[in-house]
Amino acid sequence: MTATLVSLIADNFKASLPVISIDSPSCEEEAMIETLCKVGIDLGLPVLVYDEVNFLRVPDTVIGQGLSYEKFTEFRPQANPLVEVLLYIREYEGPALFVLVDIHHNLGGDQVNHEAVRFIKTLAMELTRSRKRLVILGQDMALHSSLEGLVTELTNQLPDGDTIGQCVDQALSDLVEDFDRPGFAITLTNPERQRLYQSCQGLTQFEISRALRLAAVSDGVIDSATAERIASQKITKLRKLNVEFCGKPQVEAAGLDLLKAWINRKGKRFHTPDPLRPAPKGMMLVGVPGSGKSLIAQTIGTLWNVPVLSVDMGSIYGSLVGESEANLRRLLSTAEAIAPCVLFLDEIEKALAGVNSPGDSGVSQRLFGKLLTWMQEKTAPVFVLATANNIAGLPPEFTRKGRFDEIFFVDLPNPLERKAILEAHLSRYGVAGVDITHILAATEGFSGAELAAVVEEALDLMDEDGQTTLTPDYLQAAIKATCPLSERNPEALANLRDWAKVSARPATQRLESPTKPAKQGKVVMLG
Repeated sequence: MTATLVSLIADNFKASLPVISIDSPSCEEEAMIETLCKVGIDLGLPVLVYDEVNFLRVPDTVIGQGLSYEKFTEFRPQANPLVEVLLYIREYEGPALFVLVDIHHNLGGDQVNHEAVRFIKTLAMELTRSRKRLVILGQDMALHSSLEGLVTELTNQLPDGDTIGQCVDQALSDLVEDFDRPGFAITLTNPERQRLYQSCQGLTQFEISRALRLAAVSDGVIDSATAERIASQKITKLRKLNVEFCGKPQVEAAGLDLLKAWINRKGKRFHTPDPLRPAPKGMMLVGVPGSGKSLIAQTIGTLWNVPVLSVDMGSIYGSLVGESEANLRRLLSTAEAIAPCVLFLDEIEKALAGVNSPGDSGVSQRLFGKLLTWMQEKTAPVFVLATANNIAGLPPEFTRKGRFDEIFFVDLPNPLERKAILEAHLSRYGVAGVDITHILAATEGFSGAELAAVVEEALDLMDEDGQTTLTPDYLQAAIKATCPLSERNPEALANLRDWAKVSARPATQRLESPTKPAKQGKVVMLG
């Protein structure tokens, strides 16, 4: 938890804004309550904590030694504990800070308790004239719209770089003092400690402390390997959000000279911001499926030496009311905590297809609005890379000028690029010395993914013949067996190119005429 959040809580209470909601990870609950106890002490407010299992309890206020509770015997609920505790708060005499834990599902979503919502509204207005304050604490908070403006909504964000450093240092100090294992040692050099800090980005303070203790128990030492252990735990956590870390590209992105030059220029300002100019915020890549858009994301991560978070935007949607919005909030919060990084939103048109459609329940529109607002207002160095195969599937406001730094069109590779792509994939399989000059013409209209498949098919044909040497004949046979997407859907390709002429910058300088254009028409999806 940051000092800013603690200050916000105290300032709201001092300003007679009596009801606050705090969206906080469940694993940080105890630390959050302990902090609220400190706020209560500073403001002269005794603290009482309520949940639907233990009802009202009095927390021990010895800060820094964990929490213990005593039963608060004056409150004995009967049939409706939540409404009864709200009534008790209303009638309670004297100053107090009430912390209501995990009641937010009653205040919004499918299980909304309208009587409880009405009580919260009443308390938000009445408690301003008292010395009583109220905190609603839980994870994935989505309160009823009628509470907007009455309840101050705060978020316990993931720790920033300075807080992570303090948390790691404190956890290591605690291990030295109380970890009872013969031979235990911390052997971190300063660069290794910095890598450890970086590996903890995107974790809560509780998760950081737990991960370090687990490493100490498992390995008996905190050393250079600890950062890798924690990074693997973080990857497991992110996969629950359907987020993957993109590794280094298996092959180099061939060609794309204009795009690469732009990436290099922006990379300098991404790492060394100019106070007089806005930092690079993102770009969109539009092109045919298999044209290497995902490879470009990996390439940016390598060139800029930052992690790339790959997100399946379709997985953001949840079945419960408010779940989709909570998933997006967690995703964006995690990206900001891991920053500097690249946030890779692949085939984003699939996630935004429902925006402005008659069948949309409003979820797509809310997610779209949240994403646009975040992209406009974010201050963390998160570079957004969005890709699309079907530009017609995107809301017009998503591609307006200024939303991204630039929109690039990634066309099918030209002859030099096709040659480089084939050679790169042959090299990946340990094949060298194959003359591919005479087969390049036959690959016109092939995408990068289709060329990679040609190499794999040629190797399979070679194996079937019991041979160990790949010849151009095998590649030629694989090419003849492949019908590229540009031949199966030429109209879509032609229309996409027509759109790109006026709406996007080319990613590479064309060295050949494109495949024969089809009749003009509306932009349709390839693939």
